[in-house]
Amino acid sequence: MILILHTNGMHHIGVRCCSCSSETDTFDKRLLLHRLYPATPLSPSTCFSFASMDDFRLHNLECRVVEHSYMKMIRRATNPFSPHRTKVSRFTQLFTNLK
Repeated sequence: MILILHTNGMHHIGVRCCSCSSETDTFDKRLLLHRLYPATPLSPSTCFSFASMDDFRLHNLECRVVEHSYMKMIRRATNPFSPHRTKVSRFTQLFTNLK
């Protein structure tokens, strides 16, 4: 299971690698081909979609939205009735590193 942050919330998705590609393709490279940015290059369990990174950049540049506020918006999109139950600690640190 991989935790993916997208513009419409956070999603746990099961991912399996196809064995038909070349051996030089690593899991992180395959994620990049599918427009997912892995948090770590070795056995990633958390990813950002490229769309979410573009969305955050646009919000940050035009509306001066900081990481914390963007994550609050993603939490609300993930669980509109109880956003406080959505755990975001991994993403907050990663957003800080992406700047």
